[in-house]
Parts: sequence; structure tokens; C-alpha cells
Amino acid sequence: MEDPSITQQPKYVVGVGASAGGLGALERLFKSMPDDTGMAFVVIQHLSPDYQSYMAQLLSRHTAMPTLKTEDGMEVKANHVFLIPPGYNLKIHQGKLLLVEQPHDRSLNLPIDIFFNSLAQDCQNRSIGIVLSGTGSDGTAGIRAIKDAGGLVMAQSESTAEFEGMPRSAINTGLADFILAPEKMPEELVRFISHPFISREKAILRAESSTETLMRKIFVLLRDHGGVDFSQYKPSTIDRRIERRISVNRLNGLDEYYQILTQSKHEIDILYNEFLICVTRFFRDPEAFEILQEKAVRKIIESVKPTETIRVWVAGCATGEEAYSIAILFDETLKSMDRQNDLKVFATDVAESSINTASAGIYNVSEVAQLSPARLRKYFERVGEGYQLMSRIRRMVVFARHNLLTDPPFNRLDLICCRNVLIYFQHTLQHQVLSHFVYSLKQNGYLFLGPSEMTGELSSYFETINQRNKIFQKHSEGGSSLTLPLVAKIAANISRPSISSSFQRRPTRGTLHGRAEEIYREIIDNCGPPCAIIDENDEVQHLLGGIQKFLKLPQGGFSGNLLKLAPRPLATALATALHKARMNQYEQEFVYDNIRIEHEGQKLVLSIRVSMFQERRDVPKLRLVIVEEKTQPHKDQVTEQHQPTDAGDQARVEELELELTYAKESLQATVEELETSNEELQASNEELLASNEELQSSNEELQSVNEELHTVNAENQSRISELMDLSNDISNLLAISRVSVMLVDGDLRIRRMSTGMADILGLRDEDNGAPLEIVSRSINFPNVIMMAQKVIHERREEEIEITNPEKSSKLLIRMIPYRKETGRIHGLILTAVDLLKTRNVIESRNQ
Repeated sequence: MEDPSITQQPKYVVGVGASAGGLGALERLFKSMPDDTGMAFVVIQHLSPDYQSYMAQLLSRHTAMPTLKTEDGMEVKANHVFLIPPGYNLKIHQGKLLLVEQPHDRSLNLPIDIFFNSLAQDCQNRSIGIVLSGTGSDGTAGIRAIKDAGGLVMAQSESTAEFEGMPRSAINTGLADFILAPEKMPEELVRFISHPFISREKAILRAESSTETLMRKIFVLLRDHGGVDFSQYKPSTIDRRIERRISVNRLNGLDEYYQILTQSKHEIDILYNEFLICVTRFFRDPEAFEILQEKAVRKIIESVKPTETIRVWVAGCATGEEAYSIAILFDETLKSMDRQNDLKVFATDVAESSINTASAGIYNVSEVAQLSPARLRKYFERVGEGYQLMSRIRRMVVFARHNLLTDPPFNRLDLICCRNVLIYFQHTLQHQVLSHFVYSLKQNGYLFLGPSEMTGELSSYFETINQRNKIFQKHSEGGSSLTLPLVAKIAANISRPSISSSFQRRPTRGTLHGRAEEIYREIIDNCGPPCAIIDENDEVQHLLGGIQKFLKLPQGGFSGNLLKLAPRPLATALATALHKARMNQYEQEFVYDNIRIEHEGQKLVLSIRVSMFQERRDVPKLRLVIVEEKTQPHKDQVTEQHQPTDAGDQARVEELELELTYAKESLQATVEELETSNEELQASNEELLASNEELQSSNEELQSVNEELHTVNAENQSRISELMDLSNDISNLLAISRVSVMLVDGDLRIRRMSTGMADILGLRDEDNGAPLEIVSRSINFPNVIMMAQKVIHERREEEIEITNPEKSSKLLIRMIPYRKETGRIHGLILTAVDLLKTRNVIESRNQ
């Protein structure tokens, strides 16, 4: 009967990722691993598809567990070790291992990440990921998925790894629960899965008052640490991750863990980050992004004016992959539609460390693996061992720390992307956040949620564009009718004078003084001329008197510079006036009169007056700029600046105009030369970029091949060592054996022989490698070659008796063919028995 422990479902499935230098680490891991843990182990390596792997034979020497090369559809069993075969990637679905052919174009392939992601989806909190020696960053993205699913992560300590690239990348994520030498991992692994909280023999009981008090204390510690209140997060998620930390720290209960939190800032940081884990990657769910591009992005671009800025909010952006994906999606669509709209993506998250990572825009090879080669070439540049977003795309995205629950939302948005964030909130918080989204979106704006999220009670404010991929469109002005908890909270803290109360009592002097500024501002706006107060850098400090009608918001990034806020004709006049005011700095006021401009289809005549405020030590220099609209002057009325007064001035003006014309022509020629040079340099730069990309691609291929060859070399070294031991064993056996035996290869040459055979044939050790014909001369056996050829050809045993009168011996010669593993005849074994000598020995014993 089959052992039930072999066929039962595994308690946990352990994915073990290893690359260069991984063979030794794997041997040390499994040598210390008990063979009855109830876990299944799946080993993922970077294997060359061009070489046969002997990993099964090599690992089976270090563990009693069956070590199998995975076949397609093989069921995962407890207490078994499954090995990835060369040339394939491995996935797991419903407890069965599935083989997927690796790409044949030698493009970047990350088999460890592929299996870890699949493992997290299939086994959830029963998944365990172990990252051992190797180069690169394969496995880093996969352990994020395992961690988010509630699984355990282990990484080999860098000091014990032959190649520390993969372990270091995994450790730097901060997600590794254990960082150990391979031989120490089994002990911690067994202890972890045996813990009462993990085996479900014990759980956090919220119903108990003492437990609830401790949980509140923990929430307060976390809020003070990072500013986030997790008390309204889903209890199941919170409890499971606290239970895991209790198990990792080898504690008995929540009270002990609370004591650890009060004593260790490091543990608080770990728990805080565990609660904030959000798995993200570039263009996650590619189908959803394709539909978003067609159903939302393209519609947004069609609906906005050519000069209008598109505004997007990516809430809960984590390390930025999703925000940059949205920016790339808009950039591609804008180019395909031949539009030049500015794009501003506001990307926010509560984790400051994630925001810092996202702002840099640098990602390792594992994190950009999901991108198509075309997008990788177009939007990224190689930086060290990773890739960085082009500066053009980084400028489109503004990253900021923002709490969805307590900070004010953005407004006038065309698209909000918030994926896989709401699933961690309780119903009340979900409703609150969605209320903010309704408020923030423009009419007909779009909302993009995660696959498990819905609009819930606020569905009346949205039209479903795509149910499967959770794309919605706001179809009414719902923001004004919603009671936003955050807005209400802010409003409650602002005291405003009541109209009714002003009639109930006579205003006091203090009350009038408090409103004086308000009254002055109203008088200036209604009666005063349009004016602006600016500093030394022409930055606007205050606007009064309706000057806004002469200004406009600039495209791109916002600027407070008066010259950039004014339309071009007025900006030119303002620049001239400000320049002359600075040149005449000893005068308190400068007037630039009779300026003719066209503004919003009307021809206006303006007067600009620039005044200097009285200087104070504690206040920077300020200027008052007044723009007054005048009635149209008579035709013969011109300013002093525009009408020369005598013939000398007229001649000087003509001379200056000629010089200006010559300067313009020279400048134009210089510009054309520079444009030609720039085009040549641009072409050279593009060629160099193309060459650089090819070299980088070749370098990645060589790196991958190097890892595969290193694995093959490690296996071959192990096999060579094994063969040397076997060869020594055979040599020792032949040396001490009394059996006369000779090994002959397929070319009928002597490979080796025992001491007894050398004595019978009168040969020496130096005769190894000599042709078999030498035997015929030693024992009078001329047909030895013919007999050997017959044995090899017919693949059957032959024997013959040879009499040698000179030596008074009678020999029984037997030839036996032997085969390789493939079944091909490799040579033959020749044995000789001295019949006369044997008979004498038997007779002497009988006497």
C-alpha cells in the first residue's frame, strides 16, 4: 500500500529560486531538510536548453525525498522535490505543474518570477518563496506577489552566497522574513509552519476585550510611526499579517508581540510596510490597459481642447509603475492622434519610501520584464544594472505623499486610477474614498479600479464602460450633492461670520477693524485700476483691481511670473516697462504710455505705470505695476518712445534698423548652420543609441548564457567528482580482486585489467591502451580479434578454451558485451580462468 504521506496534498508549496552558484546552496538546503515536513518543493533554475541537466541525480544524493524532473500536468505531492526541465518555464494551477516553452528569441526570460507569481495566485498564504545564489534580480518581483498573498519569503544571506545578486535584490525590497544561510533555513521553515497561528490551532480573537485593547494600542503605535490609522482596514488582512509576524518572531501571543513593538522601531517599520504592501508592475493586466486606452484615454483626448492640460490622479501608486504606465499610455495615444496636449499625472501614496523610489524612476531588470521590447527601447534608458524612465515621461508625473482618508482630494480630473487599494478598506472607508473620487472627477471623467473593486452605493454616479476590467465614467455632477466626510471635517473647523448674527448686535470697533482688509479689497477691486504687486524676479505677490482679465494661465507647469502670465503683446510691453524702470532706479515711478495691443479680438490702448514701494530691511523689494485702459488717442497722438523729434534721431533710427536687419540675417544663417549640425548630431546620436541598445541586448543575452553555463559547469564538476570517486573504486577493486578480468573498449583496445589477468597474460600496467591483438601473442589465441568483433556485433556472450603447452595451462576465455545508458554497445569484458590451476586447488581442498 502506498504511503499516505506521499499522496496527500502538501501543507505548503515552496518555490526555490537559484541560478549561478545555486547547486551548492541547493545541496546544503536539502541536506538539512527533513523528509517528512508535509511540504512540496519546486526548484526553479536558469538552465541552458542546449545541455542535459543532471540535477535530479545530484540532489537525490542529499535528500531522501523523491527528486523528479517535472512533466507537464504533474500533480504536486507532499515530501517531493520537483525540478524545472531545461527549455521550459513552470507554472502551477490548482495543484498541478504546467510547462510553458521559453521564448526562442533569447529575449529576457525570468523563470523564477514567473513561477513565484503563479505560486502566489494558486496557493495564496500557503506559498513560500526562497531565493538562493544567483546574479541579476530574478525572483524580486515574485516575492512581492508571495508577500501580498500572505506567504513567507526567505533569502540567502549575501555572505554565504557564491553570487549575491539575486539574494541582495530580494533583501533590498525589505520583504524577506528570514535572511539565512541555506543549511539554517530548514529549521526556521519547520518551526514557522508548526506555529499555532500558522497551523490555525490558534488565532487572534477580536471578541475578547483584552485583544481589542491590544489591537488599538498597536494601531496607535503604527499611526504615530507613519501617520496612517489602520483601524478601519479589513480585520482579516490585518490579523493574518500580525499572526505571521508573531510566528516569525517565535512568540506565543499578541501580548508578547505588543511588547516587542514597544521596544523595537525596526519591527514597527516591518509591520507598517506589511500593511502597505501593494503589488504593482508596468501595465498590470495588459487587456485592461488596452481597453482603457480605447474606451477612456482616446475619448479624453478627443474631448479636451488642443491647449488644455489633461489631469490624471493615480491614487495608491506604490513604487510608481502604474503611474508611469498611464503616462506612457497617454503619450502613445497623443502621438497616434497627432495631438500636443500637456499631461499632468498626480501619483500619490502614503508610504514615503515608495514615493522616493517612484520619483527616481529606476527599476531593475526583473521589474521591467513585462514591458514589450519596443516600449523598453522608447521610454527607458539603461542606468547601471537597471533601467530609468526617460526624463520626458518623468516630468509628466508628479509624486507626492498623500493619505486618501485624511488629505484633501484633487479636483477637475479627467481620469482617476485606483487599483487594488479599496479591497483593503472596510465598507465605510470605501464609500468615503469613492465619494472623494466623484467629487474630484470632471463631468464625463473616468474611474479605473482593480478587478475585485466596485463603485458600490455610488454606482448611480457612474456609467459602466467595461464591467470586467472595472472602467467607469461619471455621468452627472455628483460632487456637489455628495456629503464628503473630509470636506465636512475641514469646514467644521473654519469659523465664518453669520449674517443673522450681524443684525442681532451692533458692530464693535474690533469687528469693523477685523473686516477692514475685506472692505479695502472690495473697494480696490470695484474702483481701483488693474494692478499687480511683484518682487525683484517679476513673481506675482498680489493681484488687485481686476487685472486678471489681462492675464492667462500658461501651458505646462504653473508659473507665477507676471511676464509668463500676460499674453505675448502685453508681456513685451511689460518687459520693456520693467526694464526701463530698473534702469531709472532713482526715480520712484516710470510711465509707459499709449501701448497698442490686440486682446481677445479688441484693439486696446494701455498705459503701464511701474512704481517702487518704499524699501524696508525686513521686506524684499516690491514694485506696483498698474495697467490702465485708455480711450483711443487721436491719429496724430503718439508717445515719446515712438516718434523721433529731429532729423538726427531719424538717421540714427534708420542706422539702427539696418544694423538690426544685418544682425537678423547673420543670426538666421547661424541658426540654419546650427540646425544642420544639430540634425547631423541627432542622426549620429540615434545611431549610437541603436548601437548601445544592441550592445545592451547582447550583454543581457551573454549574462543569461553565462548563468546557464555556470549552472552546467557546476553540474559537470559535480559529475566529474563523482566519476573520479567511481574510477578510484574500480581501480581499487581490480587491484585487490583475484578475478582475472580485462575491460576492452569499442575500438578493441585494452582500457584496464586486474592484477590476476596481467599475471596470466604476462602483461604490465603500461600495456593499458594497447590493441587486443597483444593477447593472441601471450596465450596462443590468434582468433581473439575475430571473436571480439563477433561479440560486439551479435551482442551476445562467447567463450572458448585455450591450451598453452608451453606454460602447461588451459584457460577458459569468456567475452561479455556491455552497454552505455543509451543501449549502444560500448565495449566488452574479457575474463580468463586457469582451469588446470583451479582443478588442482579444488583437489587439494578435497584431500
